[in-house]
Amino acid sequence: IGDAVMAFWGAPVVIPAHARKACEAAIRMQQVLSENRARFKTQYGVDVNVGIGINSGAVSVGNMGSERIFEYTVIGDHVNLASRLEGLTKYYGVKIVTTRFTFDEIEKEGGALPPHRVLDFVKVKGKKNAIELIQLLERELPPTAHEFFAKGRDYYRQRQWDDAIACFLSCSDLHEQATGEPDGAAQMFIERCQELKISPPDADWEGSWEMTSK
Repeated sequence: IGDAVMAFWGAPVVIPAHARKACEAAIRMQQVLSENRARFKTQYGVDVNVGIGINSGAVSVGNMGSERIFEYTVIGDHVNLASRLEGLTKYYGVKIVTTRFTFDEIEKEGGALPPHRVLDFVKVKGKKNAIELIQLLERELPPTAHEFFAKGRDYYRQRQWDDAIACFLSCSDLHEQATGEPDGAAQMFIERCQELKISPPDADWEGSWEMTSK
């Protein structure tokens, strides 16, 4: 699968709290990459950036392929969705994206949810129902940044584009003060609101966004 890596938990050995451990692994991966990014740039002359998509659900697992060539792997809708989520990290300008499916699994296991914020409700290509996208945070953000982002999403769903833009601008400013870089997701919503001011959504729009590509 090119320059990608796929990992799965729960087979062939049952692993307790697999959803939480997947999230913890992704967060730690991003933290370690952040610690080494400057060294990679100095040693190899490249900027290394990684997007991670995480999803949880029932899948088919086992030896896939033919008698001559096969591998132990997983396939199914939830696997495909995880792949789509990885691609969405670039669109939203974030490092890690997961779904409510994964958080439901963590809560079912009785675990605490990792640091996060709800990003959006999205209809991925080929699917009719919107899914809840959740960003995992590899570093904490100021509480006021969370508040502005949530308030901006509320205004966005209410079609109050200018109020939404103002909130997302404040969120991005606070994000930059805390991390040294603008908030990619807030910047994306600002651009989307500006587009929707010119071409408003249909009257029955419920606040979800339809992705037209994989």
